[in-house]
Amino acid sequence: MEFYHGTSDIFDIQELRPAIETGNLREEWRKKLTNKVFFTNSLLSAEVFAKKAAQKYGGNPVVYKVRPIGDVWHVNTNEYVADRAKILGRVP
Repeated sequence: MEFYHGTSDIFDIQELRPAIETGNLREEWRKKLTNKVFFTNSLLSAEVFAKKAAQKYGGNPVVYKVRPIGDVWHVNTNEYVADRAKILGRVP
């Protein structure tokens, strides 16, 4: 299965790290799983998240293909979490 993470190109990231480490929590309402990173198996969902990140932080939407690090949990229809995720490359 392929996994994706949508964000803004304003961030220079090589690895997804949890909000509890970075201090960057896009969903201010989220109180759970701040020690995990989120990603999706849906390219369309990642594109939507990328647009929202660009609107909030500036820059341009970007979608990365990622490889989870640690245990992977399926938390919602197309959403997954893990301890971290390695950026494998940008989706054209």
